[in-house]
Order: sequence, then structure tokens, then C-alpha cells
Amino acid sequence: MPNIVDDNVAQILPYLDAVMRETMLVHPGVGLLLERIVPKGGFTLPDGRFVPEGTIVGMNPWVINRNRTVFGPEPDSFKPERWLPAEGEHDEAYQTRFSKMKGTDLTFGAGPRACLGRYISQLESYKFVATLFTMFDVSFGCLQDVI
Repeated sequence: MPNIVDDNVAQILPYLDAVMRETMLVHPGVGLLLERIVPKGGFTLPDGRFVPEGTIVGMNPWVINRNRTVFGPEPDSFKPERWLPAEGEHDEAYQTRFSKMKGTDLTFGAGPRACLGRYISQLESYKFVATLFTMFDVSFGCLQDVI
């Protein structure tokens, strides 16, 4: 019987968390617009523009996840380290940066219509990947010749 990593352990591994977040950032599961209807009374955007009630608005996670002001200068590159504290970065600055990235991530949608299966999906994924690495000696050296 394989030694399955406990979910409490899998969720506190910082680099695993960074890899999983980066994977969802670079390859979100939804490629279409996440549409919403502007509620009664309309909505004023932060830049002052007004959107009337009944207007259908939407955001595409593939586009939002490429925002350089949030995710850095290379949002298309797979860089799990962007989710970890940078060398010399104070904890307060890191928490602010992390919260901005986390709040911008639309992989599972957001608000009251976010994916109901988000947490079970993440739990399964974290446990699977952590368990995979405990069961096998994984090496990516052979890929260097291909790349």
C-alpha cells in the first residue's frame, strides 16, 4: 500500500504550493469569459467609468493571468518562485504582493459564482503530486536533451 501524503502536510509545503499556483496561473482550466451581469443601479469602475445595469461584462482568466503589473515581467514563463518571498523581500511586502496575485487569479472564478469544487480539486491535486514524489525518484535530466 503506497504511503499517501496527508492533506495537512501537502498543503503546507511552500514549493509545492508555488508550483501548483504557477501551474494554474500559466494554464487556467477555463478559457472562456467568466461573464456576469451588472446589478441594479449599475457599477462605477475604479477609473470612474460607469457601467449601466444589465450590461454583460466578463474577464478571461488566460488574459488576466498575463497581467505584468500583478505577475511580473514574464507572466508567460513558468516561474513558481514568483509565489515565494524574493531574496531580501520583507514579509509585509511579500504578503502584499502575494495577496495581489492570489486575488487576481481567476482559475476557479471568483465571488458567489466561483467553482464549488475548487477546494476538493486543489486538495486532490496537492495530495497527488506530493504522493507521486514520495513514491518515485523523479528526474527531469533526460528532458534537457529534448529541449
